[in-house]
Amino acid sequence: MFSLLRRNNRAIGPAVQSVRAKLSLEALEAREVPATLYTQPVSFSAATATLGTSAVVNFDDIDASPVNNTIQGRAQFDGNRYTNRGITFSNPNGHPLYTAPGGLPWNASNSLSVYRFPFDPYFVPGVFTEGDDLTVTLAQPSPAFGLTLVDNDSQRPAKYIQFIDAAGGVIEQTGFPSNYTSFRAFIGVVSLDRPVARVNIVQDAGDGDDIDFDDFTFFAPRPDIVITSAQLQTATTVGFTYQTTGNPGPFAVSVYRSADPNFDSGDPIVATTLVTTPSAPGGSPASIALGTEMPIDPARRYVLVVADPTQGITEANEGNNTSSFRKLALGAVTHGYQPTGQMPGWVTASAAELRLDGYADAIPFDWALRSSLPVPNMATSAGVDLASRVRSLAAQLASQPTDVIDVHFIGHSRGSVVISQALLSLQSNPGPTSLQLGYYTMTMLDPHPARNRGSLIQGLIELANGTGVSTVGGFSFNPASWVSRSLAVATLVFQAQVNDPEVVIAQNVDGAEVYRQQLPWHAQQSLPDRLLGFNLWAAPPSAILNPYSRPIVLVFDVGASGIGHTGVAEWYLNTILR
Repeated sequence: MFSLLRRNNRAIGPAVQSVRAKLSLEALEAREVPATLYTQPVSFSAATATLGTSAVVNFDDIDASPVNNTIQGRAQFDGNRYTNRGITFSNPNGHPLYTAPGGLPWNASNSLSVYRFPFDPYFVPGVFTEGDDLTVTLAQPSPAFGLTLVDNDSQRPAKYIQFIDAAGGVIEQTGFPSNYTSFRAFIGVVSLDRPVARVNIVQDAGDGDDIDFDDFTFFAPRPDIVITSAQLQTATTVGFTYQTTGNPGPFAVSVYRSADPNFDSGDPIVATTLVTTPSAPGGSPASIALGTEMPIDPARRYVLVVADPTQGITEANEGNNTSSFRKLALGAVTHGYQPTGQMPGWVTASAAELRLDGYADAIPFDWALRSSLPVPNMATSAGVDLASRVRSLAAQLASQPTDVIDVHFIGHSRGSVVISQALLSLQSNPGPTSLQLGYYTMTMLDPHPARNRGSLIQGLIELANGTGVSTVGGFSFNPASWVSRSLAVATLVFQAQVNDPEVVIAQNVDGAEVYRQQLPWHAQQSLPDRLLGFNLWAAPPSAILNPYSRPIVLVFDVGASGIGHTGVAEWYLNTILR
């Protein structure tokens, strides 16, 4: 029913498109949520509530006794102690680290110290230098990071904290906070688009101040799913490559048809699968079985492969879940016998309507001069030429390596023989991959090969039986009219001379449709055709060969509307295409 439905789709398509407010993929990827600094733990906790369970390193698992205010006699802290929790500590100057015990006037709980404690009386001139710089490195970047500074509220311009992303870029740089309570102050950052991979805490030397650190808070990075590529592998299989970070767990991947490369809830779904395995580091291939081929849909030329389409998984980036390829429609329209040798206007008009319907291009195929010649093989040679045109234009249209070209062949009368021969030619010489993967629709408009179903003598004898029906020639005529009888004889002679092959539905046809009629000459709407007293009939269904049992999706009797043979093409143009 594709052709019948397309007319309705075209009518509603612009309205649907006018209310579609899609954010382009480029804009979505470029949109960046800025990082936010926090100095209140409560606000930081509220801002990170959706990030899952935090990891907190507070050093309270370490026996830091004795409880005194000096590093003298203490074992150094191993900066790799919490590697299994995804965090390490170091001083860029090579200074040792210590655990300061809780229970001191300035230190309510264990904290991390670089060299001397704050207020530490132990000092060796020439050995101890200040500069409590600390580098904190995360095994996996975190969308948020916070820590507590333990100090005596000494602020200088050379004291600052840098939050660094995985590429080494500074997400935020801020001075030390000023809201110390009981020697403690909090500083944190939430940076969803640029997770924190490292923190540099810079403490200038010679400021007469030492500083400790506590309550390092970070989060497992949000998982992310990226669909890096998509393509049609076979006519019924879509292949894609996905890459995961973190552990998103099982996730759905679905195929949709769309008017553009951006996914929204209005895009119709085609098929879906469940991916249960995280990807390899560089990505992993997978595929989705479609069940059936995707038919021509010029209004939705994009095929989208979308991971987690319902956004049930909170990801680091929701804008990279979609990849797409194009499925472009190409039309090919041709006529039948033209006694004047001139192509009829409905052919170019039909090709123009297909383009308006969203076809990437359409071929108005002209074989009018050949069609008028009373010699055999003209329809066959025209079909071979049409196939060549299709291959050439398909190669031009497929500008991207994953493009697929669908083709809609439309032929009236003897034109059905032409498109049949074109499809047979494409069956033996399929052309570029983009064309081989495409969907072929074959639309036959009152198919009538110029061939007699019996000998010429049998046909001429049959004309004299007075019924006005030629089963040999396949037409109805007015036996009382000299003009009509003359047309009948000329038709039998011409058909005996050209002897077109039967119409064949080739193996590469994915859907065939037939618009046909077998009206008596006097039942036609067209006054000129009634005056001529002549009407060609569509070939009987048994005469349309279907050796591969390809699906015939539509057989429609246009004769019920009084449309005779010469009017079928115009009827299709005005009723179906427009």
